Amino acid sequence: MSRVRALLFRYQGMAPPAKVCAADDWIVWRPTLGSIKPLDPPEWISVPARQVFGSQDEIAGHLSALPETTRTEFERLLFGHADYTVDEGRMIHMKSPYVFGRNVAVITSEGEYNLEDLGTLRFANASPPDAANYVGHLPRPRKLSGSLGVLAFGACSGNYYHFLIDCLPKLRHLEMAGARIDRYYAPFRYDFNRQLFKLWGIPASRIVPARELSHVTAEDVYVPQPLELPRPADMRYLFETMARQPWNQLDGKPQRRIYISRASARFRRVINEAEVVTTLARQGFQAVQLEGMPLVDQIKLFQQAAIIVAPHGAGLANMVFSPPGATVVEIGTVHRPLPFFQRLSAVCGHRFAWFVARSEKLSEGEANLNVDVRQLETDIEALLQPASVVAPYRSAA
Repeated sequence: MSRVRALLFRYQGMAPPAKVCAADDWIVWRPTLGSIKPLDPPEWISVPARQVFGSQDEIAGHLSALPETTRTEFERLLFGHADYTVDEGRMIHMKSPYVFGRNVAVITSEGEYNLEDLGTLRFANASPPDAANYVGHLPRPRKLSGSLGVLAFGACSGNYYHFLIDCLPKLRHLEMAGARIDRYYAPFRYDFNRQLFKLWGIPASRIVPARELSHVTAEDVYVPQPLELPRPADMRYLFETMARQPWNQLDGKPQRRIYISRASARFRRVINEAEVVTTLARQGFQAVQLEGMPLVDQIKLFQQAAIIVAPHGAGLANMVFSPPGATVVEIGTVHRPLPFFQRLSAVCGHRFAWFVARSEKLSEGEANLNVDVRQLETDIEALLQPASVVAPYRSAA
């Protein structure tokens, strides 16, 4: 922030909150200014161990180089179940709070507390400013008429996966709570934000963009409890909302076999992609690149997909639009064995496999991929054989 702007905020803006607390505690102290409404019960999600294919030598070499404690954790991540608990879904209703920033701080109406469980932005003047830490006074808040629903939170702001999986389902929560929302405080920086809101029937005039220095208040503010892991009911909501569109492609059994290219990405590109595309084409796959493809066409594509093969990337989140029973093959490396799509596949009722490529490491956690096409062809052939898909076990925690 420039020195001039900092001085302007100091004399015309608002002091940052000096304290933090949880929404529950603050509402106990100020019951006339807020309430909490339970929505979904907590759930235990059982996620099957991933089927691991690809370069066994790559896995063995990586394991042998790890210290014993780290090796055990890696083996559990790679070969174990990825079960998790989804917390209770709740709606927090507040009277005249302040909502600030791209990563979001929800500040109580008297300006004293930052409700730490409703946003990821913090105020710590002793630390250097960054995406999660704001230093100095806030700009003067803009008073909005009507009610405000807060969709933005942390990583939702800059990533398609998190916007689709963590942000949009909050619209379901607002509907469940019976909240009549006039405007939404939400990420609106990228074209995919605008396209998805349009598909959900929300015009741009009702979006208050969550930017670095956005600062607003409204008489009634509704904040769905932030999401950290996919909830089955939320993923069904995404699928069913698009299934109701008149252009949906859900007639008949899905037949398409698609390979998602990351040729335009900075990392996690398949460096021998021409060989991969040729090999998969013999098995009936069509190669597509999602960048630049309208989201309506992406959704139609995934609605028709029987098997999806792709390097790890946010575009795989579109599996939520595929009917249950699809096969998802994520091409990854030993440097990034994250369970995001393993869990999402289980919640959506898909079959999940992880194909290990040889890595050309670019940085800690990031690499480009070199795929053994003969091994890929063999493994895909095995996955194309009929297999039953077992829905994840779900129970109240």
